[in-house]
Amino acid sequence: RRLPSMKCSLREATGAVGREATFQALQWLSSCLTSTCRCQVVWVCIIMLIFIHNLSSGLYLFYLTGIAPGEMRSHADYSATNPMVADYIVLVSMGKKEGLVLREWVSHHKSIGVDHIVFYDDTPKGEDGGALPLLQDYVNSGFLEVHDATHWDNRSFIFSSDITFPQREYHEFEQQFFYDKQQKMQIDTWRRYQKELNPKRHIWLAQVDVDEMYNPPRNESLKDLLQRVRVQGARSVRAVKLEFGPNGHTDPPYGDLRLNYILREDVGSKHTGLALVSAITGMASGCPHVYVTNSFIADLFRGSHECNDWHGEKYPGKIRYGVYYARKEELTMNHYQTKSYKECYHRSSIPHPDGRQISRHCTDPKYNVCDDTIQRYVHPGDSIFLGNQHFLSRCANSAYRETVLAKAEAVRQLMIDRHAKHTQSESI
Repeated sequence: RRLPSMKCSLREATGAVGREATFQALQWLSSCLTSTCRCQVVWVCIIMLIFIHNLSSGLYLFYLTGIAPGEMRSHADYSATNPMVADYIVLVSMGKKEGLVLREWVSHHKSIGVDHIVFYDDTPKGEDGGALPLLQDYVNSGFLEVHDATHWDNRSFIFSSDITFPQREYHEFEQQFFYDKQQKMQIDTWRRYQKELNPKRHIWLAQVDVDEMYNPPRNESLKDLLQRVRVQGARSVRAVKLEFGPNGHTDPPYGDLRLNYILREDVGSKHTGLALVSAITGMASGCPHVYVTNSFIADLFRGSHECNDWHGEKYPGKIRYGVYYARKEELTMNHYQTKSYKECYHRSSIPHPDGRQISRHCTDPKYNVCDDTIQRYVHPGDSIFLGNQHFLSRCANSAYRETVLAKAEAVRQLMIDRHAKHTQSESI
């Protein structure tokens, strides 16, 4: 009964929010806190929550509470082992001027059992290196679909909606409400596949960068692994991301990534993973490589919110809160982030779109493990290897391993000296 007589009316607040003048609404709230209309603050907070809920299509509600919107739809039984109920794997990615590397990346993931790839091409129109000219055969077969991502350049999406702001380095609190275009495409793809859920198949979704390749090194296919852990109670799978270094290349070499790079770090600090679309509850802002299948609030209370940090060494081969932590023998992610010293130094000078300067440790000595297990998936026509059945590891030979490591270390020391001299001359 008091509402019509209040100086700051509820109608004014809802009108401000309705006109997307969020700043005006916040000013109104501030005045209410020091006036006699504190009772209306509760109502406005509820209205703002409803506004945010609608704007984000429920993303925040699902992510905070752990409600999976896909489970409200008709979906396949998680415990089903019926061969008629398939495990269908979808990758979503974004790239810019990737060139021939992109074709190798697509071919590799098809060879390990991926069923479909959704690719967002960030290459400006008219420039070389775009996806379509190189991958038209995969598009025609239905294995790959390509979307234009250039219209999202340097924009951040508030509440994962279509309302954008210039991309910049936000305050840690502000960042929780903004998503970059990579996460925007992931959320849109997840929402799309929610609508395709049915009792005939389980849809697994993963975000994979073009310089990353899944590597199931054991004699178990990726689909068999996913089915096995799904039946055991897993709703998502996490795999450690192992970074491969320059491998002694001063310039990017020609040829297959999987053949040119075999030296990696011993222990990975990041992870990635696949998740069942029907069980996904959302995605944390600033955490682009993992779809969430739990409640953020519950994770905070039990201390299990991990974002990109890898903690699988604590739970190898175990399911924790619906997340399966794959052993290295079961599944890893090869990350070819640095393909040569020249490329590394060049990329170190380019700021991130949000303005941050990202440091790259180009001469880091951590790449001391010889690992060529992914070469079992190289096509027979591309190398001396004859596929998975006849694969012979060169890294298993100790003499070869020592020779490769010694050559890479010699080049690393040379680049350290060159870079030091270059830095010294610039300072003079």
